[in-house]
Amino acid sequence: MAVIKPVNRLSPPSPLSLLLAVATSGLGMFGTAIADDETERAYNRSLDWYPVEEMSPQQLEITPAFCEGAYVEPVNTNPEAGEDPNTAPLRASADNSEITKNQRARLFGNVSLAKGDLLLQADEATYDSETGQLHAEGNIELRDRGLLVLGNSAQVDVEAGTGTLDDAQYVFHGAHARGSADQVERESKTIVKLRNGAYTHCAPNSQAWRLTADEIELDQETGYGKATHAKLRVADVPIFYWPYLTFPVDNRRRSGLLFPSMSASSSSGGLDLSVPFYWNIAPDWDATIAARYIAARGLAAEVEARHLNRYSSWVVAGSWIDDKEYDDSRWFYAVNEGGILPGWWFHRINYTEVSDKDYLSDLSGATSLEIKRSTSLEQSAFIAKAGRYYNFSAQFVQYQVIDDFVAEQYRRLPQLFLSVSTDNLSFRPTWLLKAQLTQFDIDNTNRAIGSRIYLEPGVSFPIYRRWGYITPTVKLKSVHYDLNDDHDLLPGQPVEDERPAATLPMASLDAGLYFERPSQWFEQSFTNTLEPRIYYLYNKFEDQTDQPLFDTGFTTFDYNQLFRESRFTGYDRIPDANQLSIGVTSRLIQDSSGTETLWASLGQIFYFSDRKVNILESNNIIDTSDSSQLAGELGYQWTRNLRSYVSTLYETGDNQLNQAGARFRYNTDRGMVLNLGYNYRRQGDITINGIDVDNTIRQTDVSAIIPLRRHWALLGRYNYDHTNTRTLGQVFGIEYNSCCWKARLAYQKGLDSSLETDRGIYFQIEMKGLGGTDTGVKSVLEDSIVGFEEYEERDHF
Repeated sequence: MAVIKPVNRLSPPSPLSLLLAVATSGLGMFGTAIADDETERAYNRSLDWYPVEEMSPQQLEITPAFCEGAYVEPVNTNPEAGEDPNTAPLRASADNSEITKNQRARLFGNVSLAKGDLLLQADEATYDSETGQLHAEGNIELRDRGLLVLGNSAQVDVEAGTGTLDDAQYVFHGAHARGSADQVERESKTIVKLRNGAYTHCAPNSQAWRLTADEIELDQETGYGKATHAKLRVADVPIFYWPYLTFPVDNRRRSGLLFPSMSASSSSGGLDLSVPFYWNIAPDWDATIAARYIAARGLAAEVEARHLNRYSSWVVAGSWIDDKEYDDSRWFYAVNEGGILPGWWFHRINYTEVSDKDYLSDLSGATSLEIKRSTSLEQSAFIAKAGRYYNFSAQFVQYQVIDDFVAEQYRRLPQLFLSVSTDNLSFRPTWLLKAQLTQFDIDNTNRAIGSRIYLEPGVSFPIYRRWGYITPTVKLKSVHYDLNDDHDLLPGQPVEDERPAATLPMASLDAGLYFERPSQWFEQSFTNTLEPRIYYLYNKFEDQTDQPLFDTGFTTFDYNQLFRESRFTGYDRIPDANQLSIGVTSRLIQDSSGTETLWASLGQIFYFSDRKVNILESNNIIDTSDSSQLAGELGYQWTRNLRSYVSTLYETGDNQLNQAGARFRYNTDRGMVLNLGYNYRRQGDITINGIDVDNTIRQTDVSAIIPLRRHWALLGRYNYDHTNTRTLGQVFGIEYNSCCWKARLAYQKGLDSSLETDRGIYFQIEMKGLGGTDTGVKSVLEDSIVGFEEYEERDHF
């Protein structure tokens, strides 16, 4: 048994169309011999096939760039087009006609019958009004919405919607599909039988692949078909045979074997073959079960079950292998859940666990190097409530550390958070509150454990005007601990105060102005803005060295950090501050479209006192600088397809560039994607085994999708570390893509979590409308190339 991927994008035509389900039947090719170009063109046009050279600009707009043409449905000129065929009047015309005494109407020459969207043309036809039987002969062309059928003879029961059509060829425009059958028999309004039926997504003159069967039965009510003696042919060579085959004829799922996948990787152990089975358990349950063989490791079993209900979606996955290379059993399991309960309660579960730290790098198959470099796995449960004036959340979080160089992380069991903010209206007080309760736990006795309560009540008084705004804010920040004295506060530093606390006032003033003026650039009208902003922040100092460090670190400094209340993440330290931030932003906005063509920001913090609160183990380190780094950002939309972004941090005291990043992205509607990035961060030297090592980050990251011709494209990414003169990761691939089939071959090389080189070769093939293998090539490319998902969306009409 096998499953074939369905293609069903159109609503069903009327019951009078005998061949509707033919368009979702098994696969095939006509293989018609073409005598010359004119004969081929006429044959193709009879199937509504238009090569791209003959398409209008509107048709080209909706045709994927890799297609050499498309099946284009002509406009239905019947006045009753769109009406229900069961109630629409029957229109008939012919060169000659006659009515016999037995109530039969005979039509000769250029016969045309129309009923709603249903159109029938033939050389001749006979209609019996008493029995409702219609018989047509010669050059039959039957059309319904999204469907074209050609044949030699047809027998139709107009009232019952049943009948037969001989020597049929058909086109399903919306699915870009066509096929043939010696005879099509419609037994009822939902069941159709095809004898010697065939189906394909290929162009009329292509024999890339087809599926044929002695008999195909399609049941639209149950949503699946059955075929006997089915053969998949590639280049007219049979490569698969099924004595009995079931497959879906619409979007409903169907149990059966999926196409096997195959890859080769140095980390996994050579040849990696997987044969998956899809199990459609119920309308809201399904699962994929796979038998996996890895040459150097042995047999593995994998399963992924999915459940969808009104309030949540669940994915439960797991795998097990008796790894002969590792000489032990290895396993993995994961639970991922999320949804919304009544009353806007959001909930999420994310739990992943592996048997050993090397599992992901060894056995994750074709995945990005970022996944193989994972250092910890999250195990969490989360629930939150969103109200008009408040947000509440509760979560339980812990991590499985899978890197020897990463310290064990704290468990938060639980963490409760509440934030309150009334309406932010001009000239009215906005009441504010943040409250968090967290229980921190860890097995390492050299690190503190206990509970922390953080409270932050406050009030702001915003003043908004068209020309700008002023927002004064006052708050009281308070943190309280209840620590366990069995654990050290820091390594070698025992807990002296089990209940340390700090309560400090905070005040800020945020003000900004808006200036606008019209501007002309390159004969286009723009609005040029100038937006200066100042932000004064005051936090009182208090010694907090008797407090633990559970989850607090330095924030990443950038332009936005100029206007934040804290230089730390987490609540273990309340920072002292007496500082003024000055920044300015300018924008160039295109009047015709509202597009922000250019924006630039520049700013700096000026300190009026030293910063004494620190989070390093040596808490007596004081920052005495008079100003922060100069932070700048610049973004420019060069064209509709090209945009860039640059950010910098400049140390004015030392006249040194501390950080710089630049990103350029170019993409076109026809599939071209180019990403270029450079990142520089000055971090000084570090000493390893008595040797000074440059720790400065200098990295280049380039990724691209480059179409070579209509069907061919190169895909890849290259990430290079200039400081250590090494390649961090690279992916190179080649793709062939047409409306008929697609294939990708990709090579991945890079450093895993142990800084060892990992290599892999992955292959993907897909026959459009039938399905195919994916060994993870798509996952690798999605994680490697920004814009790949949008590129994939082009792969349909």
